[in-house]
This record gives sequence, C-alpha cells and structure tokens, in this order.
Amino acid sequence: LQTEFNRKATISDFIQYILDKPGQVGYVAKARISVKDAIKLIHETGAKAVLAHPQFDLPSNRTRKQCCDDLKEMGLDGIEAVNGRRHLEQRIEFARLAKHYDWFMTAGSDTHNKTRLGVNVSQHMYKALMQIFFS
Repeated sequence: LQTEFNRKATISDFIQYILDKPGQVGYVAKARISVKDAIKLIHETGAKAVLAHPQFDLPSNRTRKQCCDDLKEMGLDGIEAVNGRRHLEQRIEFARLAKHYDWFMTAGSDTHNKTRLGVNVSQHMYKALMQIFFS
C-alpha cells in the first residue's frame, strides 16, 4: 500500500483496501446475529452491551424513540455519547437519550489513525456535557 499512495499507509487504508469488501485479499464474510442475541451473548460473558456510533445506527426520524424503546427492552446498558466525530448538539442529544433510558455513557475518539487520537472538548462543550451528565 505504501507505494500505491506515495505515503505511509495507515490502518484506515489497510481496512479500506485489504479487509473491507468482498474480493479483497483480507476480506472474510461475517455471520450476522440479531441485536437481541448479541446483547444476550454480551451479558452472558459478564460484560455490558453498549451502542457505539449511534449517529449511524439510530434513525434520525420519528422511529428513533421506538428503536431506543426496543433496545432498552432488549437490555442495552449504555450508549456512546461523546465521540471525536460529533458536534456538541449530537453529544448532548445522545447524553439526553442515555439519561432518559438509564443507560451509562461512554466516550471515545473513534479514530483508526494514531495521529488523530483524542477527543477535542472545548470549555463550552465541557460545561454543556457536565450539565447533561450530572443534572
């Protein structure tokens, strides 16, 4: 990959060009299980089930409430509220969902590139999130 890009290849390049799609040399077809079964398996190991990337996995329309109700009924324990790729409004929205459904909140940088590690949180964002987390 390094010669193909005229730069050092990243983990993201490796995933995108080697592992991601059928026909690529490192691609392995994945078996899928239902969300309910996944949550059950996670709990059977003694772990907590967390919804990562809710901005991609939760619908943004009126069906969001029904999805969250269903996830709560299935036993979801937490939601990724803070992510390096989200705006403050999204972070606040997911923190509110966590409070409403009594889910714990996680935070992460969601980076696959060691040069972009960390979550940038401004003082304004920090105050807004603390108000949501602890009010």
